[in-house]
Amino acid sequence: MWEQFWWGHINGPRSFIKSLAECVSGGQSVQLIHQERSSLQERMRDAARNEIDPGISMKEVNAMEASREGIGDYLLRQFTSREGYRPTSMHWSDYLRRTGSLRSSLLWIYNIQCDITDAFAEDFIRLRGVCPYILEICEGPLLRTGAKVIDPADYITEYDYLTLASSIAAKREDVSDLWRRYLADLALELYSRDAERIVDFVEHFDITCTPAEYDTNITDKSVWKAQLRSAFHLIEEDRNAMLSRYEMAILECLPETQYYQEVTNPYDCELGLLYSLTSAKRVETGKRRLILAQDDYNELYFLLGARNQLAHNKCLTPAEMKRLLCRVR
Repeated sequence: MWEQFWWGHINGPRSFIKSLAECVSGGQSVQLIHQERSSLQERMRDAARNEIDPGISMKEVNAMEASREGIGDYLLRQFTSREGYRPTSMHWSDYLRRTGSLRSSLLWIYNIQCDITDAFAEDFIRLRGVCPYILEICEGPLLRTGAKVIDPADYITEYDYLTLASSIAAKREDVSDLWRRYLADLALELYSRDAERIVDFVEHFDITCTPAEYDTNITDKSVWKAQLRSAFHLIEEDRNAMLSRYEMAILECLPETQYYQEVTNPYDCELGLLYSLTSAKRVETGKRRLILAQDDYNELYFLLGARNQLAHNKCLTPAEMKRLLCRVR
């Protein structure tokens, strides 16, 4: 499962889990900032359980379920016999403290939403001295409980998401290595810090389609930025390869002016200048014309068009990306 790989082997998530485990193993209570309700978070609890002091018993509590009867009544019902408990003469937290029912325990309260946070704040202040707890808040403000606040974003970086995307892309056997890199870049650009959507995109995106066909919320700007990282350097590699093949023929066509400067070295020729050297009009003005093989001429025309598209913030089509990413280099 990729969730296990995420929490157990990628540096940022792994460091987050270790820091969290160290806090609660030392008796500290913790609030986690805005955790999404997803299978990823369930695996997070599993990963933390494996790191927490084995002498501590971790007990999971669904906040929405507990809130229906009140956190105190819920804890008493779930974890005590209630023997000798009289709510009129003793607060539930005092009963838990006196009986030691949650001694050597850790309460992990998940699914905390904004409509129950006010009631929970006072309840968890009363849990001091009973047992440490983790509050997993999926929406709403932080609770004023005095617990240490840990934000996973302080540990998990963009590079961690790229590592995840690259690892998932490596398993696709229907695309080339260059396509795998592009898929990882594209997923990171489109879904930033959403690990589940990154994985789903990399696993299921059809390379013959535009990203917008996969998700109508995708913007051209995000696609363009990923293409710029994945394709622009390939265009430059192909330009240099062409210059190498025709170095002497290009040299015979120089010097020429490019960006108001004289060019005498073939390897300084940009695609635009190289294309202009192939123009038949050069013969009419007494200049030497660069003659290319038809396939190379078509390739030059394609590279120039692709380069100009990217340089002017425009996306390449799936067919154009395929032409760049699938060739043998």
